[in-house]
Amino acid sequence: MASPAPKRMTLAEFLEWDAGTDRRYELQGGIPVMMAPSLEAHGELALALGAEIRARLRPPCRVISEAGIVVPDRADTYYVCDLAVTCAPREPGPRMVAEPVLVVEVLSPSTGQVDRWHKVADYRTLPSVREILVVFSDERRVEVQRRTPDGWRVEDLIGKAEVKLSCCDRPILLDVIHNGILADDHNITNTTQIRAHNVSTQDPDRLPSIMFFQSSGHYIASSQLLNERRDKLDTYFGMPPFFLCAHAFELLLKAFLRAKGWSVERLAKLGHDLSKLYQTAIREGLQNKLNHNEEAELDLLASLNISPHFHSRYIQFGGLMMPKLTSLCQIYYKLDAEIRPVVEDDFEGLRRSIIGDAS
Repeated sequence: MASPAPKRMTLAEFLEWDAGTDRRYELQGGIPVMMAPSLEAHGELALALGAEIRARLRPPCRVISEAGIVVPDRADTYYVCDLAVTCAPREPGPRMVAEPVLVVEVLSPSTGQVDRWHKVADYRTLPSVREILVVFSDERRVEVQRRTPDGWRVEDLIGKAEVKLSCCDRPILLDVIHNGILADDHNITNTTQIRAHNVSTQDPDRLPSIMFFQSSGHYIASSQLLNERRDKLDTYFGMPPFFLCAHAFELLLKAFLRAKGWSVERLAKLGHDLSKLYQTAIREGLQNKLNHNEEAELDLLASLNISPHFHSRYIQFGGLMMPKLTSLCQIYYKLDAEIRPVVEDDFEGLRRSIIGDAS
């Protein structure tokens, strides 16, 4: 993706905004981000899959390409997914899909990690969505995420697989979707279900670094949202924004250490001490060191979040020296810039090992 425009926007402002070009944009955290042109394989897959879904839908359901998706209770986010299915009545001139039941993302090399983790996590918050289909453009593989009474269930299918979707009256064959698009179509394995389970909290070492990283992003976004709302509503929220920010830093640094091979049990022994976590990350190879003022801000936040007082969590008497939340967010994204590719590489290695074990 190209560099985002610097001006932050609300959803309403974004929908009224005209960039003066014919390029497509998404709104991510209040920032308009230009979408990169799709590769040929990406476009072919989306077109082929859209045709297969359309042929299997029952009225009044319909499939929409380049569909606008709005996240509940988020006035700073607007996604454009490759395909979406809705069964809601038609309305003239909408910019977003009403009550999508299926959301489809075809992964591209440049945006695959964002689409698969950040966007999919937000799609899950839409009450109407029953299934999310993630299509890989570089291999004959799809990931189906289904909403169940017990949470979300993930099915990872490769080779000569059938994709069963609740909105379609019959399965879709991967052979049909990927036919002639992949370079290695001559070497196709039989149907293999790599994964079909929920992540269990009783098995903590099944939690990869990407899950720590993704949760970290949710906490920092929530902290920023409270801080911005304070400015708009002239309301003081006290400690909650700092607690959310501290937890975001904790998860971010633990994501880095997890990607470096630390077990969840070993991470737990570090506790909530941000200063200790940061120094440990430095020893493990974190290169993007903070300057003196940044370290002082992080240490100040750390002092609010450690025993015996846990000032950011419990009611306390007396005055406290507080860090600047805007400065903390800048520090967070400075560390994020280095940690993100480390976590993505770790996840890619994990994914490849899973495929190798399954085949």
